[in-house]
Amino acid sequence: RLDPVWRSIQLADLCGAFWTAMAALDGVRRGGGFYEVYLGEAAQTVSLPGPPSLDGGTCCYGLFPASDGQVALAALEPHLWQRFCSAAGHEDWAAAAMSSADRRNPSYAAMCEFFAARPVEEWEQWAREKLIPLRAVRTEPQAVGGAPWRVT
Repeated sequence: RLDPVWRSIQLADLCGAFWTAMAALDGVRRGGGFYEVYLGEAAQTVSLPGPPSLDGGTCCYGLFPASDGQVALAALEPHLWQRFCSAAGHEDWAAAAMSSADRRNPSYAAMCEFFAARPVEEWEQWAREKLIPLRAVRTEPQAVGGAPWRVT
């Protein structure tokens, strides 16, 4: 009999942990380095189609235009989404976490305007200060040798 706690799992987190361990072993083999493990890509290594909510189709997990590029917000967990809403000064977005990332959605449209007000570097600094899971979208490759990490 399956324990009710294990009827559903955070697949991206589990795969991310696995690939983080693999990246750490790769780092030991190569003599170190900085590795970024991409949860969406990690989860896709074991699932087709991709896991729901990790496709950028929701307000809490997707890409947003900044004044000079794009930022990726990864506030999928409720506590991270709440932290983002509070830091942004928009508690009114709290109920919009899993709503559609579509310009017809007023919350998403407002978020796009919010992020368009600053360049990506300022958003990354803001995110570091506020502990928000947000990064600038970079144009360099995001994976090395088919693994869902990048060595820098």
